[in-house]
Amino acid sequence: MSLKQEAKALRACKGCLFLQKGSDFMARGCPNCEDVLQMQQSRDAVEDYTTTQFEGGAAIIKPPESWVARFMRLDRKIPGMYAMSCSAKLPAEKQAQLDGTA
Repeated sequence: MSLKQEAKALRACKGCLFLQKGSDFMARGCPNCEDVLQMQQSRDAVEDYTTTQFEGGAAIIKPPESWVARFMRLDRKIPGMYAMSCSAKLPAEKQAQLDGTA
């Protein structure tokens, strides 16, 4: 599989912009949002809470030390690949849970 094909297989978590294959979201869920979004072993949740419609990508290796991570508000997330932007949004109640306001 070429790099371009692999990139097309990536999905972005609507909650934190973490990038991985849909099959990885199914197998492991989102490493940042799993407590709230519960995507592991749920194809419906993966379809609802991730998207293929995202722009760019950034490898965040040391989130607390990265100015890019701070700018993207990812400095408290795990290291990994993140989408630069995503127009798709989570349902309001799930976003409130992730933000700690629900």
